[in-house]
Amino acid sequence: KKRVESPIRKGQYRYGKDEMQFTHSIHIDLFRFFANNSVRLYAFGGKYSRLRLQDIGEALLGYGKADHDLWFDEMTRDQMVIYNARDTQLTLELTTFSDNLTWKIMIVLMRLGKLTLSYINRGTISKWILNWIVAEHDYRGYSLPKKKDLMEMKGKFTSKATIDGKQFKGAIVLDPQPGTFWDVSVVDFNSLYPSTIKNYNLSYETVNCSHNICKTNKVSELDHWVCTKNYGIMASLVGYVREMRVRYYRPKTKSDYKQLAAFSKTIEAALKVFINASYGVFGAPNFYLYCPPVAESTTAISRSMLMKAKSLAEEMGLTVLGGDTDSIFVHKISRDQMAQLTEWSVIDLGIELGLDYTFRFMVLSSRKKNYFGITTDNKIIIKGLAIKKSNTAEFIKNTFDTVADVLAKVKNEKDLEAAKQFMIKLIYEKLQMLKDEKIAIE
Repeated sequence: KKRVESPIRKGQYRYGKDEMQFTHSIHIDLFRFFANNSVRLYAFGGKYSRLRLQDIGEALLGYGKADHDLWFDEMTRDQMVIYNARDTQLTLELTTFSDNLTWKIMIVLMRLGKLTLSYINRGTISKWILNWIVAEHDYRGYSLPKKKDLMEMKGKFTSKATIDGKQFKGAIVLDPQPGTFWDVSVVDFNSLYPSTIKNYNLSYETVNCSHNICKTNKVSELDHWVCTKNYGIMASLVGYVREMRVRYYRPKTKSDYKQLAAFSKTIEAALKVFINASYGVFGAPNFYLYCPPVAESTTAISRSMLMKAKSLAEEMGLTVLGGDTDSIFVHKISRDQMAQLTEWSVIDLGIELGLDYTFRFMVLSSRKKNYFGITTDNKIIIKGLAIKKSNTAEFIKNTFDTVADVLAKVKNEKDLEAAKQFMIKLIYEKLQMLKDEKIAIE
Protein backbone atom coordinates (compact mmCIF):
# COMPACT_ATOMS: atom_id res chain seq x y z
CA LYS A 1 0.00 0.00 0.00
CA LYS A 2 1.14 3.54 -0.76
CA ARG A 3 2.20 5.37 2.37
CA VAL A 4 0.11 8.47 3.09
CA GLU A 5 2.26 11.28 4.43
CA SER A 6 0.97 13.43 7.25
CA PRO A 7 0.12 17.02 6.23
CA ILE A 8 1.59 18.21 9.53
CA ARG A 9 5.31 18.98 9.44
CA LYS A 10 7.79 20.45 11.85
CA GLY A 11 8.54 23.92 10.57
CA GLN A 12 11.32 26.41 11.05
CA TYR A 13 12.47 27.35 14.50
CA ARG A 14 10.97 30.51 15.90
CA TYR A 15 11.94 32.06 19.21
CA GLY A 16 13.85 28.89 20.04
CA LYS A 17 10.75 26.65 19.74
CA ASP A 18 9.57 24.12 17.18
CA GLU A 19 6.69 25.28 14.99
CA MET A 20 4.24 22.80 13.48
CA GLN A 21 2.92 23.70 10.02
CA PHE A 22 0.33 22.36 7.59
CA THR A 23 1.53 21.64 4.06
CA HIS A 24 -0.59 22.27 0.92
CA SER A 25 -3.09 24.28 2.95
CA ILE A 26 -5.07 27.52 2.62
CA HIS A 27 -5.68 29.91 5.49
CA ILE A 28 -9.21 31.27 5.75
CA ASP A 29 -10.07 33.96 8.29
CA LEU A 30 -13.72 33.11 8.97
CA PHE A 31 -14.21 36.20 11.13
CA ARG A 32 -13.54 38.49 8.18
CA PHE A 33 -15.96 36.55 5.99
CA PHE A 34 -18.80 36.47 8.54
CA ALA A 35 -18.14 40.15 9.38
CA ASN A 36 -18.84 41.16 5.78
CA ASN A 37 -22.22 42.88 6.11
CA SER A 38 -23.50 41.73 2.70
CA VAL A 39 -22.64 38.12 3.56
CA ARG A 40 -24.31 38.47 6.98
CA LEU A 41 -27.52 39.96 5.56
CA TYR A 42 -27.97 38.21 2.22
CA ALA A 43 -26.16 34.87 2.49
CA PHE A 44 -27.11 34.11 6.10
CA GLY A 45 -30.35 36.10 6.34
CA GLY A 46 -29.16 38.39 9.14
CA LYS A 47 -29.43 35.52 11.65
CA TYR A 48 -26.63 36.96 13.76
CA SER A 49 -26.18 40.62 14.66
CA ARG A 50 -23.05 40.50 16.83
CA LEU A 51 -19.71 39.42 15.39
CA ARG A 52 -18.64 37.07 18.15
CA LEU A 53 -17.95 33.36 17.83
CA GLN A 54 -20.53 32.77 20.55
CA ASP A 55 -23.33 34.60 18.73
CA ILE A 56 -22.51 33.33 15.24
CA GLY A 57 -22.26 29.77 16.54
CA GLU A 58 -25.60 29.98 18.36
CA ALA A 59 -27.32 31.52 15.32
CA LEU A 60 -26.01 29.12 12.66
CA LEU A 61 -25.12 25.95 14.59
CA GLY A 62 -27.35 26.08 17.65
CA TYR A 63 -24.53 26.12 20.21
CA GLY A 64 -21.76 28.43 21.33
CA LYS A 65 -18.49 28.49 23.21
CA ALA A 66 -17.73 26.36 26.30
CA ASP A 67 -19.03 27.97 29.50
CA HIS A 68 -16.49 29.07 32.09
CA ASP A 69 -16.44 31.58 34.93
CA LEU A 70 -12.71 31.67 35.51
CA TRP A 71 -9.94 33.87 34.18
CA PHE A 72 -7.60 32.01 31.86
CA ASP A 73 -4.75 32.06 34.39
CA GLU A 74 -7.14 30.44 36.89
CA MET A 75 -8.17 27.56 34.60
CA THR A 76 -6.66 24.09 34.89
CA ARG A 77 -5.01 22.52 31.86
CA ASP A 78 -8.03 20.26 31.31
CA GLN A 79 -10.42 23.23 31.42
CA MET A 80 -8.23 25.13 28.97
CA VAL A 81 -8.13 22.14 26.59
CA ILE A 82 -11.93 21.80 26.68
CA TYR A 83 -12.39 25.54 26.08
CA ASN A 84 -10.02 25.64 23.12
CA ALA A 85 -11.32 22.37 21.68
CA ARG A 86 -14.84 23.83 21.59
CA ASP A 87 -13.55 26.95 19.79
CA THR A 88 -11.81 24.72 17.27
CA GLN A 89 -14.95 22.66 16.77
CA LEU A 90 -17.07 25.79 16.25
CA THR A 91 -14.61 27.18 13.72
CA LEU A 92 -14.58 23.94 11.73
CA GLU A 93 -18.35 23.45 11.78
CA LEU A 94 -19.01 27.05 10.70
CA THR A 95 -17.31 26.01 7.46
CA THR A 96 -18.78 22.50 7.15
CA PHE A 97 -22.36 22.92 8.45
CA SER A 98 -25.27 22.41 6.03
CA ASP A 99 -23.12 20.37 3.65
CA ASN A 100 -20.19 22.83 3.56
CA LEU A 101 -22.49 25.83 2.99
CA THR A 102 -19.92 28.51 3.89
CA TRP A 103 -17.21 27.02 1.68
CA LYS A 104 -19.64 26.62 -1.24
CA ILE A 105 -20.77 30.24 -0.97
CA MET A 106 -17.13 31.31 -1.10
CA ILE A 107 -16.55 29.21 -4.23
CA VAL A 108 -19.62 30.63 -6.00
CA LEU A 109 -18.60 34.19 -5.10
CA MET A 110 -15.09 33.51 -6.45
CA ARG A 111 -16.44 32.18 -9.74
CA LEU A 112 -19.03 34.90 -10.18
CA GLY A 113 -16.75 37.84 -9.40
CA LYS A 114 -13.57 36.35 -10.91
CA LEU A 115 -12.04 36.68 -7.45
CA THR A 116 -9.28 34.92 -5.53
CA LEU A 117 -10.00 33.35 -2.15
CA SER A 118 -7.93 35.98 -0.35
CA TYR A 119 -10.04 38.70 -2.03
CA ILE A 120 -13.25 37.00 -0.89
CA ASN A 121 -11.83 36.59 2.58
CA ARG A 122 -10.36 40.04 3.05
CA GLY A 123 -11.89 42.39 0.49
CA THR A 124 -15.04 44.48 0.93
CA ILE A 125 -18.16 43.97 -1.18
CA SER A 126 -17.34 47.13 -3.17
CA LYS A 127 -14.00 45.62 -4.18
CA TRP A 128 -15.74 42.39 -5.20
CA ILE A 129 -18.13 44.29 -7.45
CA LEU A 130 -15.37 46.45 -8.93
CA ASN A 131 -13.38 43.34 -9.80
CA TRP A 132 -16.53 41.85 -11.35
CA ILE A 133 -16.98 44.94 -13.54
CA VAL A 134 -13.27 45.09 -14.45
CA ALA A 135 -13.37 41.44 -15.56
CA GLU A 136 -16.33 42.22 -17.83
CA HIS A 137 -14.47 45.19 -19.32
CA ASP A 138 -11.48 42.96 -20.03
CA TYR A 139 -13.75 40.36 -21.65
CA ARG A 140 -15.29 43.00 -23.93
CA GLY A 141 -11.99 44.76 -24.64
CA TYR A 142 -13.13 47.99 -22.95
CA SER A 143 -11.09 50.43 -20.90
CA LEU A 144 -12.21 51.84 -17.55
CA PRO A 145 -12.77 55.61 -17.40
CA LYS A 146 -10.77 57.68 -14.95
CA LYS A 147 -12.68 58.47 -11.78
CA LYS A 148 -12.19 62.22 -12.21
CA ASP A 149 -13.41 62.13 -15.83
CA LEU A 150 -16.46 60.10 -14.87
CA MET A 151 -17.46 62.66 -12.23
CA GLU A 152 -17.10 65.52 -14.70
CA MET A 153 -19.18 63.77 -17.36
CA LYS A 154 -22.00 62.41 -15.17
CA GLY A 155 -22.46 65.04 -12.51
CA LYS A 156 -23.41 64.87 -8.85
CA PHE A 157 -26.52 64.09 -6.81
CA THR A 158 -29.51 66.29 -7.54
CA SER A 159 -32.00 65.01 -4.93
CA LYS A 160 -32.01 66.00 -1.28
CA ALA A 161 -31.52 63.30 1.34
CA THR A 162 -34.33 62.80 3.86
CA ILE A 163 -32.01 61.10 6.37
CA ASP A 164 -29.11 62.90 8.05
CA GLY A 165 -25.74 61.66 6.86
CA LYS A 166 -27.03 60.40 3.51
CA GLN A 167 -26.00 62.05 0.24
CA PHE A 168 -29.18 61.50 -1.75
CA LYS A 169 -32.82 60.53 -1.37
CA GLY A 170 -32.98 56.80 -0.80
CA ALA A 171 -35.72 54.25 -0.28
CA ILE A 172 -39.21 55.29 0.74
CA VAL A 173 -40.82 54.19 4.00
CA LEU A 174 -44.58 54.68 4.13
CA ASP A 175 -46.18 56.17 7.23
CA PRO A 176 -47.55 53.24 9.28
CA GLN A 177 -51.03 52.95 10.71
CA PRO A 178 -50.37 52.22 14.41
CA GLY A 179 -52.30 49.39 15.98
CA THR A 180 -52.75 45.62 16.06
CA PHE A 181 -53.94 43.98 12.85
CA TRP A 182 -54.82 40.38 12.00
CA ASP A 183 -54.14 38.70 8.64
CA VAL A 184 -51.58 41.09 7.18
CA SER A 185 -49.72 40.10 4.01
CA VAL A 186 -46.30 41.42 3.05
CA VAL A 187 -46.41 41.98 -0.71
CA ASP A 188 -43.01 42.72 -2.20
CA PHE A 189 -41.18 43.16 -5.49
CA ASN A 190 -38.75 40.38 -6.33
CA SER A 191 -35.23 41.88 -6.21
CA LEU A 192 -36.47 45.45 -6.67
CA TYR A 193 -33.14 47.29 -7.03
CA PRO A 194 -31.50 44.68 -9.31
CA SER A 195 -34.69 44.54 -11.38
CA THR A 196 -34.72 48.34 -11.67
CA ILE A 197 -31.10 48.37 -12.85
CA LYS A 198 -31.88 45.67 -15.43
CA ASN A 199 -35.22 46.98 -16.73
CA TYR A 200 -34.29 50.65 -16.85
CA ASN A 201 -30.78 50.14 -18.26
CA LEU A 202 -28.92 51.82 -15.39
CA SER A 203 -25.13 51.81 -15.64
CA TYR A 204 -22.34 54.36 -15.33
CA GLU A 205 -22.11 54.76 -19.12
CA THR A 206 -25.86 54.84 -19.87
CA VAL A 207 -27.07 57.41 -17.30
CA ASN A 208 -26.68 60.95 -18.68
CA CYS A 209 -25.21 59.65 -21.93
CA SER A 210 -23.96 61.94 -24.71
CA HIS A 211 -26.81 61.24 -27.17
CA ASN A 212 -29.18 64.19 -27.58
CA ILE A 213 -32.01 61.85 -28.63
CA CYS A 214 -31.86 60.13 -25.22
CA LYS A 215 -32.35 63.28 -23.14
CA THR A 216 -36.13 62.92 -23.33
CA ASN A 217 -35.91 59.53 -21.53
CA LYS A 218 -36.03 61.16 -18.12
CA VAL A 219 -35.81 59.44 -14.73
CA SER A 220 -38.84 60.00 -12.48
CA GLU A 221 -38.41 62.97 -10.08
CA LEU A 222 -34.87 63.73 -11.37
CA ASP A 223 -33.10 65.63 -14.14
CA HIS A 224 -31.12 62.56 -15.21
CA TRP A 225 -31.82 60.62 -18.40
CA VAL A 226 -31.00 57.08 -19.57
CA CYS A 227 -29.54 55.92 -22.87
CA THR A 228 -31.95 54.34 -25.38
CA LYS A 229 -29.27 53.34 -27.91
CA ASN A 230 -26.89 51.11 -25.92
CA TYR A 231 -27.42 48.55 -23.15
CA GLY A 232 -25.24 49.20 -20.07
CA ILE A 233 -22.60 46.89 -18.63
CA MET A 234 -24.03 46.97 -15.11
CA ALA A 235 -27.57 46.43 -16.38
CA SER A 236 -26.32 43.41 -18.31
CA LEU A 237 -24.36 41.89 -15.41
CA VAL A 238 -26.98 42.49 -12.73
CA GLY A 239 -29.83 41.51 -15.06
CA TYR A 240 -28.25 38.18 -15.97
CA VAL A 241 -27.49 37.22 -12.37
CA ARG A 242 -30.92 38.39 -11.23
CA GLU A 243 -32.68 36.21 -13.82
CA MET A 244 -30.52 33.20 -12.93
CA ARG A 245 -31.37 33.63 -9.25
CA VAL A 246 -35.11 34.29 -9.57
CA ARG A 247 -36.03 32.09 -12.53
CA TYR A 248 -33.62 29.17 -12.30
CA TYR A 249 -32.30 28.64 -8.77
CA ARG A 250 -35.17 29.96 -6.62
CA PRO A 251 -37.73 27.43 -7.96
CA LYS A 252 -35.25 24.63 -7.27
CA THR A 253 -35.00 25.63 -3.59
CA LYS A 254 -38.49 24.13 -3.20
CA SER A 255 -37.50 20.82 -4.79
CA ASP A 256 -38.50 17.57 -3.05
CA TYR A 257 -34.90 16.42 -3.48
CA LYS A 258 -33.22 17.79 -0.37
CA GLN A 259 -29.74 17.81 -1.86
CA LEU A 260 -30.87 19.82 -4.91
CA ALA A 261 -32.88 22.22 -2.74
CA ALA A 262 -29.93 22.80 -0.39
CA PHE A 263 -27.51 23.32 -3.28
CA SER A 264 -29.88 25.79 -4.97
CA LYS A 265 -30.29 27.76 -1.73
CA THR A 266 -26.52 28.06 -1.54
CA ILE A 267 -26.23 29.39 -5.09
CA GLU A 268 -29.19 31.75 -4.61
CA ALA A 269 -27.68 33.17 -1.41
CA ALA A 270 -24.34 33.84 -3.13
CA LEU A 271 -25.98 35.51 -6.14
CA LYS A 272 -28.08 37.66 -3.81
CA VAL A 273 -24.92 38.97 -2.12
CA PHE A 274 -23.66 40.40 -5.40
CA ILE A 275 -26.78 41.87 -6.94
CA ASN A 276 -28.27 43.39 -3.78
CA ALA A 277 -25.10 45.39 -3.12
CA SER A 278 -24.58 46.38 -6.75
CA TYR A 279 -26.50 49.67 -6.73
CA GLY A 280 -25.13 51.15 -3.51
CA VAL A 281 -21.48 51.09 -4.57
CA PHE A 282 -22.12 53.73 -7.24
CA GLY A 283 -23.15 56.13 -4.49
CA ALA A 284 -20.02 55.50 -2.38
CA PRO A 285 -17.32 58.19 -2.89
CA ASN A 286 -14.48 55.69 -2.33
CA PHE A 287 -15.72 53.43 -5.17
CA TYR A 288 -13.57 53.75 -8.28
CA LEU A 289 -16.62 54.01 -10.57
CA TYR A 290 -18.40 56.44 -8.25
CA CYS A 291 -21.37 57.68 -10.25
CA PRO A 292 -24.05 59.47 -8.16
CA PRO A 293 -26.71 59.54 -10.93
CA VAL A 294 -26.76 55.70 -11.08
CA ALA A 295 -27.43 55.26 -7.35
CA GLU A 296 -29.86 58.18 -7.29
CA SER A 297 -31.81 56.96 -10.34
CA THR A 298 -32.13 53.44 -8.91
CA THR A 299 -33.81 54.63 -5.72
CA ALA A 300 -35.97 57.21 -7.53
CA ILE A 301 -37.43 54.65 -9.94
CA SER A 302 -37.91 52.12 -7.11
CA ARG A 303 -39.78 54.71 -5.02
CA SER A 304 -42.18 55.39 -7.88
CA MET A 305 -42.83 51.64 -8.27
CA LEU A 306 -43.68 51.22 -4.60
CA MET A 307 -46.09 54.17 -4.71
CA LYS A 308 -47.76 52.76 -7.83
CA ALA A 309 -48.24 49.42 -6.08
CA LYS A 310 -49.76 51.17 -3.05
CA SER A 311 -52.11 53.23 -5.23
CA LEU A 312 -53.35 50.20 -7.17
CA ALA A 313 -53.96 48.21 -3.99
CA GLU A 314 -56.03 51.05 -2.57
CA GLU A 315 -57.97 51.39 -5.85
CA MET A 316 -58.88 47.71 -5.42
CA GLY A 317 -60.38 48.56 -2.04
CA LEU A 318 -57.51 47.15 0.02
CA THR A 319 -56.02 48.80 3.12
CA VAL A 320 -52.27 49.42 2.98
CA LEU A 321 -51.02 49.64 6.57
CA GLY A 322 -47.47 50.67 5.72
CA GLY A 323 -44.51 49.82 3.54
CA ASP A 324 -40.74 49.82 3.36
CA THR A 325 -38.38 50.03 0.34
CA ASP A 326 -39.72 47.14 -1.77
CA SER A 327 -42.83 45.93 0.07
CA ILE A 328 -46.26 47.01 1.29
CA PHE A 329 -48.25 45.65 4.22
CA VAL A 330 -51.75 44.79 2.97
CA HIS A 331 -54.63 44.01 5.32
CA LYS A 332 -56.74 40.96 4.41
CA ILE A 333 -55.92 40.45 0.74
CA SER A 334 -57.60 37.57 -1.12
CA ARG A 335 -55.96 35.19 -3.60
CA ASP A 336 -57.76 36.80 -6.51
CA GLN A 337 -56.65 40.27 -5.45
CA MET A 338 -53.06 39.04 -5.05
CA ALA A 339 -53.17 37.53 -8.55
CA GLN A 340 -54.49 40.83 -9.93
CA LEU A 341 -51.65 42.79 -8.32
CA THR A 342 -49.05 40.34 -9.64
CA GLU A 343 -50.43 40.49 -13.19
CA TRP A 344 -50.41 44.30 -13.12
CA SER A 345 -46.82 44.52 -11.89
CA VAL A 346 -45.52 42.14 -14.56
CA ILE A 347 -47.38 43.84 -17.43
CA ASP A 348 -46.94 47.48 -16.41
CA LEU A 349 -43.60 47.44 -14.59
CA GLY A 350 -41.87 44.30 -15.81
CA ILE A 351 -41.17 43.19 -12.23
CA GLU A 352 -42.97 40.44 -10.33
CA LEU A 353 -44.91 41.53 -7.25
CA GLY A 354 -45.40 38.51 -5.04
CA LEU A 355 -46.52 37.39 -1.58
CA ASP A 356 -43.52 37.23 0.75
CA TYR A 357 -45.27 35.99 3.90
CA THR A 358 -48.41 36.59 5.96
CA PHE A 359 -48.59 37.74 9.57
CA ARG A 360 -51.12 36.02 11.76
CA PHE A 361 -51.08 39.31 13.62
CA MET A 362 -48.91 42.39 13.28
CA VAL A 363 -48.31 45.29 15.67
CA LEU A 364 -47.31 48.62 14.13
CA SER A 365 -46.08 51.58 16.14
CA SER A 366 -46.39 55.19 15.00
CA ARG A 367 -42.65 55.21 14.21
CA LYS A 368 -41.35 54.04 10.85
CA LYS A 369 -39.42 50.76 10.74
CA ASN A 370 -40.67 49.81 14.20
CA TYR A 371 -43.01 46.81 14.23
CA PHE A 372 -43.26 43.13 15.01
CA GLY A 373 -45.50 40.28 14.03
CA ILE A 374 -46.05 36.54 14.16
CA THR A 375 -46.30 34.81 10.78
CA THR A 376 -48.74 32.03 9.99
CA ASP A 377 -45.89 29.52 10.41
CA ASN A 378 -45.18 30.87 13.94
CA LYS A 379 -42.04 32.83 13.09
CA ILE A 380 -41.58 36.10 14.97
CA ILE A 381 -40.32 39.04 12.92
CA ILE A 382 -39.06 42.09 14.79
CA LYS A 383 -38.02 45.33 13.11
CA GLY A 384 -36.38 48.19 15.00
CA LEU A 385 -37.33 46.82 18.42
CA ALA A 386 -34.88 43.94 18.91
CA ILE A 387 -32.03 44.16 21.41
CA LYS A 388 -28.75 43.98 19.50
CA LYS A 389 -26.23 45.77 21.70
CA SER A 390 -23.38 43.50 22.79
CA ASN A 391 -23.21 45.22 26.20
CA THR A 392 -26.91 44.84 27.03
CA ALA A 393 -27.41 43.11 30.36
CA GLU A 394 -28.29 39.42 30.19
CA PHE A 395 -31.39 39.85 32.38
CA ILE A 396 -32.76 42.38 29.85
CA LYS A 397 -32.09 40.00 26.93
CA ASN A 398 -33.74 37.15 28.83
CA THR A 399 -36.79 39.30 29.59
CA PHE A 400 -37.04 40.27 25.94
CA ASP A 401 -36.79 36.63 24.82
CA THR A 402 -39.43 35.55 27.34
CA VAL A 403 -41.89 38.16 26.04
CA ALA A 404 -41.13 37.18 22.43
CA ASP A 405 -41.79 33.49 23.20
CA VAL A 406 -45.16 34.32 24.79
CA LEU A 407 -46.20 36.52 21.85
CA ALA A 408 -45.26 33.76 19.38
CA LYS A 409 -47.97 31.53 20.92
CA VAL A 410 -50.78 34.08 20.45
CA LYS A 411 -53.59 32.70 18.26
CA ASN A 412 -56.44 35.16 18.80
CA GLU A 413 -57.51 38.43 20.44
CA LYS A 414 -57.99 36.75 23.83
CA ASP A 415 -54.48 35.28 23.74
CA LEU A 416 -53.05 38.66 22.75
CA GLU A 417 -54.68 40.45 25.68
CA ALA A 418 -53.35 37.81 28.08
CA ALA A 419 -49.87 38.15 26.56
CA LYS A 420 -49.98 41.95 26.96
CA GLN A 421 -50.92 41.65 30.63
CA PHE A 422 -48.14 39.09 31.16
CA MET A 423 -45.63 41.42 29.49
CA ILE A 424 -46.66 44.43 31.61
CA LYS A 425 -46.46 42.40 34.82
CA LEU A 426 -43.09 40.87 33.93
CA ILE A 427 -41.48 44.21 33.06
CA TYR A 428 -42.75 45.84 36.28
CA GLU A 429 -41.32 42.91 38.24
CA LYS A 430 -37.93 43.32 36.56
CA LEU A 431 -37.97 47.07 37.21
CA GLN A 432 -38.75 46.48 40.87
CA MET A 433 -35.93 43.94 41.12
CA LEU A 434 -33.58 46.60 39.74
CA LYS A 435 -34.79 49.19 42.25
CA ASP A 436 -34.48 46.71 45.13
CA GLU A 437 -30.97 45.71 43.94
CA LYS A 438 -31.98 42.06 43.67
CA ILE A 439 -30.17 41.60 40.37
CA ALA A 440 -26.46 40.86 40.80
CA ILE A 441 -24.24 43.61 39.43
CA GLU A 442 -22.29 41.05 37.36
